Amino acid sequence: MSEGLKGTALAAQTINWGGHDFEGFGDDPALTIEPVGDRFVFTEGADGSAVRAATGSKLFTVKINLLQTSSSNAFATAIHLADLLDPNGIAGVLPFIWKDSLGADLFFSPAMSIIKPTTVQRGNTVKSQEWEFRAAEGVLTAAGAGLLGLIPSP
Repeated sequence: MSEGLKGTALAAQTINWGGHDFEGFGDDPALTIEPVGDRFVFTEGADGSAVRAATGSKLFTVKINLLQTSSSNAFATAIHLADLLDPNGIAGVLPFIWKDSLGADLFFSPAMSIIKPTTVQRGNTVKSQEWEFRAAEGVLTAAGAGLLGLIPSP
């Protein structure tokens, strides 16, 4: 049985870091969220028996791709510079949320910071600039529209 037509749009998604809603996205993908390392590891004994153990990792790499003309570049640059100048090294550690209002996709981290600022390229065409972040204590729900019927309405 068919699930029927479903859709999504970047305009229906919230991508917010430290209270700033990102806008002016570059080439696809605009957003990438990837776990850092395995969440579970297996160890196999000499007799073939296996044990599975949780690593406990809740780290994620987040990449946001912006057009060179996006005002969100100025926000990310300001936070990155403040972080570099902060003697405690925490000025750039801010909460992050991504939410797709057309589905059940959600990612939240209470502590995300830039680990690699953008590479700058200039020429006769508008370029994309990718910012790379590390998110701690991340929680990801990548359910598309699949959980909509399972999530209770308020």
